[in-house]
Amino acid sequence: MDGKYVLTWLNMNPVSIRAMVFPLPTADLTRTLEQTMIVHADPEAANFVRSPYGGFVVPGSTFGNFHIIVSQWYDPKNYRIMQYKVNMLS
Repeated sequence: MDGKYVLTWLNMNPVSIRAMVFPLPTADLTRTLEQTMIVHADPEAANFVRSPYGGFVVPGSTFGNFHIIVSQWYDPKNYRIMQYKVNMLS
């Protein structure tokens, strides 16, 4: 994306969806800033999501128009996915 690479993941402690932006796939990730995009919270609002999972980058995203998919399990039968536009990623 724009000559850089993005790694997203679900962090378990504290529960959040995070991202790193780095110049090369061989970059030292221990020296790369972690950016929190989604935070576990109840009630849900803005980037606060109860039991988030995923953080999958939507193909075609750019840093000016960056989207992720966040999934959520309420119980064994109820599941939903949400698309979020992330403005703070740099």
